Amino acid sequence: MESPLKYPNWGDQTNTLSESTSKTGRGRQSSALSGSRIEVKPSESKLKEPPTFRPYQIRWANDTSRLALIVKATQIGISTATAGWAIFKRCLRIPGHLVIILSRSERQSLELARKCKALVNAYEGVVAQLYENRPFLETSQKQHEIEFSNGSRIIALAANPDTARGYSGDTLLDEFAFHQDAAAIYKSAYGRMTNPGYQMRVISTPNGAQGKFFELAKQMGLDGGFRPRRQPVKLDSWSAHWTDVHLAVEEGFPVDVAALREGCDEETWLQEYCANFLAGGSQWISWELFEQNVQPGLVVDEEPSLVGEPDLYAGWDVARNRDLSVVWFSELVGDITWTRAILIMANVPTPDQTERVARIMPRVHRLHRQDGHGIGDL
Repeated sequence: MESPLKYPNWGDQTNTLSESTSKTGRGRQSSALSGSRIEVKPSESKLKEPPTFRPYQIRWANDTSRLALIVKATQIGISTATAGWAIFKRCLRIPGHLVIILSRSERQSLELARKCKALVNAYEGVVAQLYENRPFLETSQKQHEIEFSNGSRIIALAANPDTARGYSGDTLLDEFAFHQDAAAIYKSAYGRMTNPGYQMRVISTPNGAQGKFFELAKQMGLDGGFRPRRQPVKLDSWSAHWTDVHLAVEEGFPVDVAALREGCDEETWLQEYCANFLAGGSQWISWELFEQNVQPGLVVDEEPSLVGEPDLYAGWDVARNRDLSVVWFSELVGDITWTRAILIMANVPTPDQTERVARIMPRVHRLHRQDGHGIGDL
């Protein structure tokens, strides 16, 4: 088995742990990453210091399995650890290699590409170029590429069945529980795994007891919201990890758990931070039936592109902190109302939301707004 990866400068932070090592610490250090020294170009920005990687992140990045998934709490550094896997374990070690990152939206794919580039910039001796907003296979969709001097690349783009089929290489499904048409995306992505040297990584915070990510987690016994006795969990070709905020803090993640708990409701706490898949017991329509009747591409995080000049009405559910701010576009055709687009604005300041919606208003007959202070027409 390949020796555990030692990230540059990790020796000063923590021992590198093997796949079967627990946080109690029977880890061993490996030799530094081999390869010639490449100077970082002066024009490139560098982080003040390399990030600190903690045992749960190192276990995840060091997993050499062909198929691996992690059920995780939000914002505990798994994306950074996964970027490290893509850069140091795959692209720099395998010349001409390709890692494909599929995110739930174009904006999130760009954010993850920039996170990968920032990690490259944090270490002396590693250099790569980031090219943003390149066309995906001569389409209007955008992809973001990181190119290394040995010919390896990381390509990040929004997930759909077509982009999942677009390239062959290692595949990362980022926040997979939130992907639209997740089953079709997984089918397409897995179909590119015919080369025995390729690896797939599936990462997400839970999003209800439904969908393909829940199905995979349940298969691995990680659907109950309980820490497994040993990590990673192995089943057939799969290797599965689980980290909630409590485990992250035990292994050194610097966050005040009590303060986090005070700032959110029970559902948010259990799902976002405790890695619980909450059952939708009050759902009248099953998730499977819902997915069969959803048109991929309707949900966007930028101003929607609509074909022709449809006769539109819109409703705006205003939010700022915990919930999503959503504008729902409908067209009345005969006596049937058809959804034409759903604009989601997550963590967007209120003035920016207002400016974005103002640009949309000339395209609709009436915009109906609802927030915590009441409702009204605009």
